[in-house]
Amino acid sequence: MTFSPVVDRGPGSAHSGFAKGLHELGYMEGQNLVIEYRHGGGRVENLPRAARELVDLKVDVILAWGYKDVDAVLQVSRTIPIVTVYVSDPVRLGYAESLARPGTNVTGLTTLAGDLTVKGLEVLKGLQPDLARVGVLWDLGMGPAEMVDRAAWRPEEAFRALGIARHMMPVRDPADVEAAFEAARRARVGALMFGPSTGVLRSYLGRIAELAIRHRWATIADLPIYADGGLLLAYGADIHDLFQRAATHVVKILNGKSPAELPVEQPTKFTMVANLRTAKALTLTLPQWLLVRADRVIE
Repeated sequence: MTFSPVVDRGPGSAHSGFAKGLHELGYMEGQNLVIEYRHGGGRVENLPRAARELVDLKVDVILAWGYKDVDAVLQVSRTIPIVTVYVSDPVRLGYAESLARPGTNVTGLTTLAGDLTVKGLEVLKGLQPDLARVGVLWDLGMGPAEMVDRAAWRPEEAFRALGIARHMMPVRDPADVEAAFEAARRARVGALMFGPSTGVLRSYLGRIAELAIRHRWATIADLPIYADGGLLLAYGADIHDLFQRAATHVVKILNGKSPAELPVEQPTKFTMVANLRTAKALTLTLPQWLLVRADRVIE
């Protein structure tokens, strides 16, 4: 039996979580499982080719990271089962009829990205009670900036609910970051949040962290790797746990279960990482309530 991850753009803990999940269910690569790896090399335009190669291989199931990966596969196959791991809302994105019964070839896990946007904004507001405008770094490889509300599940509503204005900061490559920061400065942004990315934002993370500190902006993103790279905070669904649970979906499909009947699951574990070195550079004292909630503190 074979399955295939469409794209390899997640942190190592994601893959170790998936391998652990498979092992616990009696599957090991090279023994009773063949894994065909394809990815876009951090560029969305390469995903259709990767998806076509997997479909041509007639794999049993495809593991896909996010919505761009799912879109690429759906362009070439509506029958091969797809297990997605890191999408905001499969129903809103049109992949499933409902979370309880997808009714299509797509199942997997959702990140509850919209709810996490609210919580992230609440954290930033807690640090800066007078916060009025937040910049959102958006990787144009994910589509036009207007796509943020599709990709990240109603973030505009989250901003409006908290009375915070949103300033989009679209970037296509690292060279765009400087201009995006300057435009945000003119717009009087007071903090920074990351949107979904193909990898561009991670590739220039050090410079982004430097610029944010220079502008005295608190920063928050969803994956721990961002806090490790210099952002102030990371808060999101536990990616290791999501991939470990995705293994259960994959194995059920390999054993004959239809993705149309496999409920899409929501995250049950969340991770917060706080970077005290960055807080010190910002001359910001993180409150005790935040440090108590943090799963890991970088000192």
